[in-house]
Amino acid sequence: MSCDVEPRALEFSYSSLFESHPDMQSVFLPFTGLVLDDLKKSKLLSEHALRVMGAVQRAVHRLEEPEKLHAFLSDLGRRHDKNGAKLEYIDYIGPQFLSAIRPILGGDWTAETEKAWTLLLGYMIATMKQALLEARNASASEGLKPMALPPSSSSSSTAAMDD
Repeated sequence: MSCDVEPRALEFSYSSLFESHPDMQSVFLPFTGLVLDDLKKSKLLSEHALRVMGAVQRAVHRLEEPEKLHAFLSDLGRRHDKNGAKLEYIDYIGPQFLSAIRPILGGDWTAETEKAWTLLLGYMIATMKQALLEARNASASEGLKPMALPPSSSSSSTAAMDD
């Protein structure tokens, strides 16, 4: 499975994504308030598309090392949690990625190619979402931990009860 996709295709894909799901643009703080024409020219969008391509390339290169692939994708999911990504936003990336690479591969795009990319992207999305959920649950449960009283306070209350 090769991953030689022009980053410009992903930039267009993100523009389309923001057009069809405008609320997603607010997760990308540098893109908030930009109109689509400005967004298409954005250097930051280009850099993000390169990072996405880099992540997909790393995933492809780790296909023979499932533990490393899982660890990489889990870390990526946790980082998306820190950025405030909504869970459903991750689902949008797979179809956008497929629509970006299909025209580039042209006649080399086959049913088998589509199945391979769909399986990989599905695994990537599921693993990232699981890690994102686990990170959110861990953060939520940290806020619910009971507070322990300092040792001096609890010993003086016990002494007062003994009187």
